[in-house]
Amino acid sequence: MTRFSITDAAPPHWDRICEAHGALFHSRQWQELINQSFRAANLYGWSEERQLGCAISVFRAGPFRVAYAGFPVGGAVGNGGLTREDLADLCAALRARRIACLRVPVSAFGDPLSLEFPFRSTPETAIPDLASWNPDAFAKLRHDISRVRRGPLIIADAPRGDILHALYRATVRNHRGNERYNAAYFDGLVALARERPDLRCRVALCEGVTAGFLVAAKHGGQSYYLHGASAQAFKKHAPSDALLYDAISWAQREQAQGFNLMTSPPEQPSLVRYKEKWGATTRAHKTYTIPVRAMACTAFQAAEYLHGKLR
Repeated sequence: MTRFSITDAAPPHWDRICEAHGALFHSRQWQELINQSFRAANLYGWSEERQLGCAISVFRAGPFRVAYAGFPVGGAVGNGGLTREDLADLCAALRARRIACLRVPVSAFGDPLSLEFPFRSTPETAIPDLASWNPDAFAKLRHDISRVRRGPLIIADAPRGDILHALYRATVRNHRGNERYNAAYFDGLVALARERPDLRCRVALCEGVTAGFLVAAKHGGQSYYLHGASAQAFKKHAPSDALLYDAISWAQREQAQGFNLMTSPPEQPSLVRYKEKWGATTRAHKTYTIPVRAMACTAFQAAEYLHGKLR
């Protein structure tokens, strides 16, 4: 018998537990944002025995339903982290929901969790010890920060989501990537950032024109770079540098343990090098795919593989 119960609505104590653990990505507000942006179903797993919970976002991929634990960074909220036994229990509880598989992101900078399931590995870059981070320790970084401080850019809160989405879309198209995030998502981010101090949507302005943006969050004692982009016309003013320095400085003031610059596409090593410029370290992040319904999971993985080859 599984130790986890799965519900469509958050348990009565959910808000209190999320607040106590600073768990933005498990909060009802974050789940509602994902639901409204991507029409994802929100599920809540809770183990009374373990005093442990996990928000689960269920996305549709064609005929398949794919669940993500703690989207986008994984993990749980409550007493400790997810174990192999917890994940087996969650999958058993999810089976009745006709879900093909459960995807579990595992950070290379968090609690080690090794599973005997297929995974996708991507480079993950982070500043693990933010308290001791000092940009003056890195000559090039010191120079670059000094330059943007003298420049014309002004950093401010983002007024609207469509500004962020337009820059994001242009950047993705420039790199011939896939647009994973829509305009509704960025609208939701800006709206939620007005309500929560642990989410920031910032823009770099040059004479009133938006030169770039960055979205950062604090979750469970860690801080995260979520999204960012800059306009080609303002590259000479280095808006990405100005915004990232603003975000890391904020995370330090908030006493976050580390600043995670998240994963990068393997085909973009220059992006990894840019992140490492900030005194960060790169390790291998894993996203596991755990079958919930074996045949459906096999069919989904085959379809996903073919889509990647034909794209």
